[in-house]
Amino acid sequence: MINSLQTLYAIYDLTSSPNSFDYAKFVVAAELHRRLSGYERVHVIIAPDRGDVDWLNNFADDEFDWRARNILAPLNALMPSFKGLTVTQNRNEFKKILANYSGDIFPKHYSPDQPPAWNDWENVVSASVLGHSIPGFVAPQHARHYVQQWISHACGDRKLVTITLRETTYETERNSNLKNWTTFADGLSKEEFAVVFLRDTGRIFSAPPPDLRDRLVFDPASVHLELRAALYELAYMNMFVGNGCGEIGVFLPNTRYVHFLNVPDKDSPTGFIQDRIENGWASRDRLPFARPGQYFVFGSDSLDNIRQYFVKAQSPAFQDKSDVFKPTTLRSEEIVLLLKSANRDSAVARLKDALGVRDILTWLTEYYADHELPPLSPRTAINVCKRMANDLALIGEHEKSLHWSFREFTFHEELGTPKNEIIGAKIAKANAAINQQCFEVGLELLTDVWESGVRSPQIKKLLILLHEQQGNEINAGQILEEKPGGGAA
Repeated sequence: MINSLQTLYAIYDLTSSPNSFDYAKFVVAAELHRRLSGYERVHVIIAPDRGDVDWLNNFADDEFDWRARNILAPLNALMPSFKGLTVTQNRNEFKKILANYSGDIFPKHYSPDQPPAWNDWENVVSASVLGHSIPGFVAPQHARHYVQQWISHACGDRKLVTITLRETTYETERNSNLKNWTTFADGLSKEEFAVVFLRDTGRIFSAPPPDLRDRLVFDPASVHLELRAALYELAYMNMFVGNGCGEIGVFLPNTRYVHFLNVPDKDSPTGFIQDRIENGWASRDRLPFARPGQYFVFGSDSLDNIRQYFVKAQSPAFQDKSDVFKPTTLRSEEIVLLLKSANRDSAVARLKDALGVRDILTWLTEYYADHELPPLSPRTAINVCKRMANDLALIGEHEKSLHWSFREFTFHEELGTPKNEIIGAKIAKANAAINQQCFEVGLELLTDVWESGVRSPQIKKLLILLHEQQGNEINAGQILEEKPGGGAA
């Protein structure tokens, strides 16, 4: 029987979790659990995919095995307490190993028949909100030794800036804009900075594009994760667009970085609103636990953005060495709002209980009655407000729902939504409120429509009836005397 009071067994089940760099978040979450539980080390067991979730790990067998060997296994080397790894070949073997173990397991309440859903950033963000320091990666010392030799030879005493490229054949709209990056590199002082490019692993075996010829490229990092982490640790600045390797960069505490989530196409999977707000940190261009000089930007790698954030990330004095990220300083309401708006129910439930909040919708509405929303784009803010308004209306809280609807209409105006569309949305919401016998809400909405210049006979009739229903005979009479005109409903 396997049992050790010093070892935490962490299970990464490929049935519900991706065979990709997203494994980095699992490593960090498991290490946090180890520290909070008092174990000395972590042993990871990788459970094979049952074969019924093709959308998640849709790779040929040889690529699937390659990724497990060259992404999952090496990432364990970046967390010093991770001392063991078992890769099981089939579910029966995995279940036999599990049956012989009686100790603590991460994730809690793990079941091989119902593996937990992939939480992505949820565990990390929730832990930071609850006041925990987030463990960071550490490059192995020997890898740092090798990379330092290369830096001394290739860069001398200049400040090293790494640019990690995305050059994939799928969702190509998210790839690095190589012209912008080379233009940026050419604009830096060659006496002060040495710029090194890191190519996609699948591209280093072919000839480089013309824009990369005669430039400094470090191909060993593209095939060896320990060398990649060491290079990032030793660099002055690391710059990425959204790709898997960026997962290493954002979990190295003692670095400066800028990571662009390149979403130029609104129809790209990464362009969906859920991907922009679901993790609770999209609004401030930073992960909630980020240290000074670390930026995660929900925007494209335009030349202006690259230059702007390079300056921002340089600004803070270099920080003291640490193996952790401090807890977030962002308001809990801000992060919970974004999680709630993106249907991250498990994270919201976890935070709700831990924060002692009885009613999340009321809690958020009361806070944002007196506070501005996070600095979201108008389009994102519209979706946040709409989700909150709809959820409140579903439970009959129409007055609270109205609070969010008016905010939604304000952002529509900021976005430039045509006036007739905004008026139509207000009338539709008013009719829904009246049908639910929430006459005060309907009256407030229709009054807003009337005062915006709409003087249709139908709106006039409804307003008079609503005022009379509320006992406002004087207001009903004033509207009765007004002449039709203005915009059409």
